[in-house]
Amino acid sequence: MKFWLAYAKELNSKIIKDDPVKRSNFIVYSDASATGCSAHLELNGEQICHREWESHERNKSSTWRALAAIEYALNAYHSIVKGSYLKWFSDSQSAVKIIQVGSMKEGLHDLAIRIFEFCAMNDIHLNIQWIPRTELERADYISRIIDIDDWQLTAVASSSLKSYGVRTRLTALQIITIRKLTSIFQDSGIQVVTG
Repeated sequence: MKFWLAYAKELNSKIIKDDPVKRSNFIVYSDASATGCSAHLELNGEQICHREWESHERNKSSTWRALAAIEYALNAYHSIVKGSYLKWFSDSQSAVKIIQVGSMKEGLHDLAIRIFEFCAMNDIHLNIQWIPRTELERADYISRIIDIDDWQLTAVASSSLKSYGVRTRLTALQIITIRKLTSIFQDSGIQVVTG
């Protein structure tokens, strides 16, 4: 009931059912492993997004990780997919179902709502479908990449440096991980710290 109270007005102006005449502007494949997540789409060559899970995210359920991978990829591809009709493939039957109808588990439902809100705000028509893992080999491979050259400054390291009088130039509001500017992956969260 809360969902309908919050979104009835917004949905009233949109077509809810899938239009079979429409064609996908993009086809996206996403996957989540125990170490990270990835997605790829074809646009002037392959566009790839990837991120490694933080330690607390690795302990989440595989369904949570699959939903988080979809949310992450939507954000990473934001400028490309805005106003598009997306055909999205995932090997998580649970994630596909939760995006379609929601979940009784609050954390999973919150992720589905965030995905819904992102799509509604960006005029994205998301048509998600389950496919077997064997058809997601590329996304599966990319999701397992571990970037050993990732330059990170953890909270513990930052605190240690501060105790020696070294300023790290990061505010409390910033994430303490600085992703490499020269990332080979599409990434909406790259930050640059200059001079």
